[in-house]
Amino acid sequence: MLWTLLNPAFYIATYYFVFTFFIKMGMDNYHLYLIPGFLAWNFTLSAIVSASESIIQSKHLISKIAFPNEILVLANIAVCFVDFIVSVIIYLTVVLLTGVVQFSNLFLLLPAVVLLQILFTTGLGLFVATISVYFRDVPKLVQLAGTIMFFFTPVFYPLSNVPVVYQWILKLNPMTHIIGFYHAILYYNNVPDKIYALVMVFTFAAIFLAGFIVFNNFKHKFAELS
Repeated sequence: MLWTLLNPAFYIATYYFVFTFFIKMGMDNYHLYLIPGFLAWNFTLSAIVSASESIIQSKHLISKIAFPNEILVLANIAVCFVDFIVSVIIYLTVVLLTGVVQFSNLFLLLPAVVLLQILFTTGLGLFVATISVYFRDVPKLVQLAGTIMFFFTPVFYPLSNVPVVYQWILKLNPMTHIIGFYHAILYYNNVPDKIYALVMVFTFAAIFLAGFIVFNNFKHKFAELS
């Protein structure tokens, strides 16, 4: 329990200190832009990496006990989600108590954004968990891909800083849109466009459904292959 609180607290304190006193990005209160995006990115990457290992590390369970294998994936994602929620609570508490940010009704939209992120993360987690049973190097590839994709996601820079001709590449990344929602609410104090948000709802729901279908179609082979 203590580490669950200390880990995000140290991360937030470090980023606040470094980007307030050492590194200037030409944005007012830049740490308020960086930290929400980083926390969101860290949750999804950690959850997907953990999900990719969930089945292959639980052979002793799935080969001896009959139960829904989805529980293994969901449990790993849930652990990362708890860390994420604790981090967000600590972050919001600090910025509100210090007066850097004032409470806004837009904060009420955060649960909807979190739900969208959970749909995407769970769908992709179920998918990579399935592939990992057949290709054991997938967890390592996921970690490597996550490290690379971090720089192709507007976590520490605004999408508007990217030349227009290349922005479409970043927009193919679902995390670009999720982190964009967090930035809109917590940094820019703007309501995301309703049509755009509706498109994202259907997109992330489709990703979740696709991951669930793939997992469900192959889970009966997990015990003999894992």
